[in-house]
Amino acid sequence: MSGLLDRLFRYRATEKRTPLEDFLTEVLADFIARAPQPEAEAFVLDCFVPERLREAFRAVLAGRRVEAATQVRLPDGRRLDLLLQVGGTPLIVVENKTWAAFQMHARRGPERGGDGANAPAAPIPAAGPPDASPPADAEEGDPPAVELEHQLVTYGRWLASAPKPEGWPGILAVLTHAAQAPEDFVASDGTRYGVEPHLIRWRELHARLRRRVGAGGADPQVPAWMFVGRELCTFLETHAMDSSDLTPVEIASVNVALGPLRKLTAVFAEVAADLQQRYPDAFSARDRDSAVEYDNGRAWGWTYFKGKRFYVAYGVYFSPVSGEFATAEPPLPDHEHAFVALGAEERAIDPGPEGFPPGWVRIGDGWLMVRPFPLSDRRNGERFPQYLCRLVQDAWPEMLRIRDGQEAGAAPPDA
Repeated sequence: MSGLLDRLFRYRATEKRTPLEDFLTEVLADFIARAPQPEAEAFVLDCFVPERLREAFRAVLAGRRVEAATQVRLPDGRRLDLLLQVGGTPLIVVENKTWAAFQMHARRGPERGGDGANAPAAPIPAAGPPDASPPADAEEGDPPAVELEHQLVTYGRWLASAPKPEGWPGILAVLTHAAQAPEDFVASDGTRYGVEPHLIRWRELHARLRRRVGAGGADPQVPAWMFVGRELCTFLETHAMDSSDLTPVEIASVNVALGPLRKLTAVFAEVAADLQQRYPDAFSARDRDSAVEYDNGRAWGWTYFKGKRFYVAYGVYFSPVSGEFATAEPPLPDHEHAFVALGAEERAIDPGPEGFPPGWVRIGDGWLMVRPFPLSDRRNGERFPQYLCRLVQDAWPEMLRIRDGQEAGAAPPDA
């Protein structure tokens, strides 16, 4: 079994995705694997087993260790986030969600993908008899219509057909933060999903885990499983996943924060307009936008070069560095900074034989290059849009050098 850090290292952020869900799943599985058997059993019971099935779960385990496996490949090529087993026999499938929406899967049989090496090779049963007659408006030779099903249906049907201990129905658990499970998930009572549905939220798991591991600090006498549990709790608290409540003070703070948030769109629009005036031959007049990204801990805007192969970005990132910016190499300074960036649309940015200019940081797989600037560099009386424009102007020669120095065979520079 590989170490926790090795398993975490394989997950990389991309332009469109952060590995938060995978990270949380791996740490959760590591906690279950490290905890003494009675602690692991009690934790799984508390979080992933409905009250009416707890005695049956204890009977199935019969003192044996519950096993946690991540990224389990199904015979059809799909992957389960977390599978809880005993003696290699599946008991509970856990689908971990934070903010991302659930997916719809194209229905396919096990013979069309995946070798099933990491999971019992049980077929996914069909939802019902296939319709042998084509639609009335179908033309001869048209490709067959693709049937879609909710990803939870895919996982439930697999678990329903997989070998399980006698009398155990199987549980499909959704562990979620902000993503919403289907309205019929719990109410379906297994009729749609084939197994027992169970819903738990990360804030609930946090509360139950915190009660189990305590709130102590860095104690060298604490066993490894308890340390991992405490670190997971702290991580959830840092990322505001331990509670969805708002105190009166927090509501007032949100009201105070809305003022500057409303200004951001105007700030970034002004920067984009100013850059268009300074570099009229470089930038597209319309391809610009801005966003406040809570997951990535940044507020930023961006403007595309003509041709839309590259874009210039500008904004502020906040502490603690999170999301995509947490993948920076070398790491970004861990406090608030302004930044400018160069992003690519078609391929990762190649440093070339000369490497990147000093001060530039590679984000994730290299689709975005960032240069941070201390907010203290802002001059007295300098408005913030002027400050960002000055940073872009100061970094302009370096951005062009990076952009124009891409690998041979790329399209000619846009400006």
